[in-house]
Amino acid sequence: MLTFIDMTTTQWERPAWSLSSSLSPYQPQRPEPAPLPSRVLDSMGAVVVEMDAEGRIQFMNRACTQLVGASLDAMIGEDVRMLFANPEEMHVLTRGFEALRSGRAGQIHLEMHWMRDDAPPRLLEGTCTARRSTPNADVESLVLVGIDVTERRDMERDMTALNTAERRAVSQSLHESLGMQLAATAMHVQNLKAAVEQGTPCTADDLDAIADAIREGVDKARELSHELLPVSLQQDRLTEALSDLAREADRHGPGRCTFIGGDDLPAVHNASVAMHLHRIAEEAVANAHAHAAPTHTGIRLHATSRALVLTIHNDGSVWHPTQHDHTPSDAGKGLSRMRYRAHLIGATFHVGHSQGMTTVTCRLPLRRISAA
Repeated sequence: MLTFIDMTTTQWERPAWSLSSSLSPYQPQRPEPAPLPSRVLDSMGAVVVEMDAEGRIQFMNRACTQLVGASLDAMIGEDVRMLFANPEEMHVLTRGFEALRSGRAGQIHLEMHWMRDDAPPRLLEGTCTARRSTPNADVESLVLVGIDVTERRDMERDMTALNTAERRAVSQSLHESLGMQLAATAMHVQNLKAAVEQGTPCTADDLDAIADAIREGVDKARELSHELLPVSLQQDRLTEALSDLAREADRHGPGRCTFIGGDDLPAVHNASVAMHLHRIAEEAVANAHAHAAPTHTGIRLHATSRALVLTIHNDGSVWHPTQHDHTPSDAGKGLSRMRYRAHLIGATFHVGHSQGMTTVTCRLPLRRISAA
C-alpha cells in the first residue's frame, strides 16, 4: 500500500545534521564515536533508514539491521527496494520515490513486507520523506521511518477469526437449540389448534406445557446472550463477573479456582474495557487448566493509587511464555491474545514464574478505565 501526502508547501530547512553526515557515500565504515543522531536513533525501537535520492542505503539504525538480519556495513550502498519481498511492492516504492523527487509528494505512507533469508517476511508500516536544503532544491536524501507491525496484524487476524468462530457458535446454538425449541412449541400450538377446531377442549395442562416451553426458550436465549457478554459486565459489575468466572472454573476445572476482589474498587463503566479484562482472566484460566494442570488457580482484582491490577496465578506446571510467543501452540496463541487485549485498552501485560507459581498480571492505569 502506498499513500502520497502533499507537503510541497512546507518551508523546509536543512537540519544541522544528517543521519549519514559522517559517512562518505557507499563507504562501509562507521566512525567512532558515532555522531549523536546515530546513537539516538540506535536506541529507538522504530526502523530508520536514510537513502540517497535513488534509494541507495546510506544509514540504518540498529532496529533496522535487526529487522533485515544484516549489518550496516553490509547494507551501505544497497538499493533499499531489494529488501522488499515481492516485485509489486518494489514497483510501488519506485513510484513513490519518483513522486518524492519530482515534488509531487513531500511524504509517502508505506505498508510493505521486508524480506530476510533466515525468517518469514516482516510487515513494515511507516513513512518516507524527502530531505531538501530548500523547498525548490533537489532531493538530498530520503528518510524512511517505520515500525514492525507483523505481530499486531497477525493478532488482528487471529482475533477476527476468534470473533467469527464465536459468532458462528452462537448462530449454530440459535439454530440447533433455540430454533428447534421454538419450532417444537409452534408445532404443539398448531396441534392444539387443530384439536380445538375438531371440538376437543384445550386444557390447563396444555397451556402449562406451552408456557414451560416458552420459558425454556427464554432461558436458552439468556444463556446465549451471557456467552457474548456476561450480564454483570452489562451492569458495570466486573468484580461480580470475575467471581462468576471463578465459580464456574471451580465447578469444571482440574483444581480449585477462587476469586479475591474488594468492594471498594473503582467501577469500570466502559463496557469494552471490562469485557477485555474479563476475557484476559477467562483466557488465563483456560490456558492454565488446559496446559498446566494446576491444583489451584486464583483470580485477584485490586487497585493501587495509580492502576487497577488483575492477576491470575496457578500452581501448575511452568509456562514458558518466551517460547510460546514464537510457536503456533494454543498456549502461545492464548498468551498473544491476552497481550493484544491488554494493548487495546492501554494496559501492561506480564507473565512471570516464581516459587512454583505462574502469574499473569494486567495493569490498567486508572485514567484508562473510562477513556479506553
